[in-house]
Amino acid sequence: MGRRYNPTWQKFGSELRKHRTSTSMSQGQVAQALVVSSSLISYMESGMRGPQFDQAQQLDALFRTTGTFERLWKSANGQTLYPTGSRTSIDFEQLAYEIREYHNFLVPGLMQTADYARATFAAMRPFVDAATIDQLVDSRLQRQRVLEDTDRPLMWVVLDETVIRRNIGGVVTMKGQIGHLLRLIDEHVLRLQIVPSDLSMPPGLCGPFRVFAFADRPMVVTAEHVVDDVVLDSDEHVRTCSTLWSAIQADALPTSSSVDLLRQIQGELDE
Repeated sequence: MGRRYNPTWQKFGSELRKHRTSTSMSQGQVAQALVVSSSLISYMESGMRGPQFDQAQQLDALFRTTGTFERLWKSANGQTLYPTGSRTSIDFEQLAYEIREYHNFLVPGLMQTADYARATFAAMRPFVDAATIDQLVDSRLQRQRVLEDTDRPLMWVVLDETVIRRNIGGVVTMKGQIGHLLRLIDEHVLRLQIVPSDLSMPPGLCGPFRVFAFADRPMVVTAEHVVDDVVLDSDEHVRTCSTLWSAIQADALPTSSSVDLLRQIQGELDE
């Protein structure tokens, strides 16, 4: 039970304190359940000491969590449930069997055309040279190969209507982008729903995020950040985001009506 200065122990300790206080247990009561000293529980909560693996499992049993403490232990000891390097959305895309995504201002990267991707990169990185933009676009298109596999993930996407109506890159680019979405839908690669813009209290004000489901490991969520995605893997965060995605989907148009709206907006671009 060595002393470790590992940032993950800070997270472990915070999680332990949260569950202990929410169940109105004292440090002494938790210590009694684990057959350890109260001072050790105090050290754990402060992030100064890490538990043994069986103690992490005991905490999951004590607080009836579904592997939360075991995952934190494995992460701190370099034995994460996810393969080495798979801490970004790009890696999760290769592993997931289902991806549920919500976006409120852009078409998601896996569904972007080259022209749309180039326009978004140029807008978000105005001081980058053309060669770098080309590299970014090529990287994004390489990611999309995951949708060409026979065992590709099931894509459930909800977009705000403003995403489709926002004229990114000009009329030709937007017509091509909408056409690409329609092809993905026709080929059963994508299931898309659109949240109408006249909704007065849309639950998607939180911003874009994705929920990844895997065959052999717990779900994770990624939320977009200005530089990179933030990975959320605590049970509480995953439950919250899963529920929120369902609430957003419930307010969206049915798939058939969403397709009709896509075609309507595509036609309006010709006017």
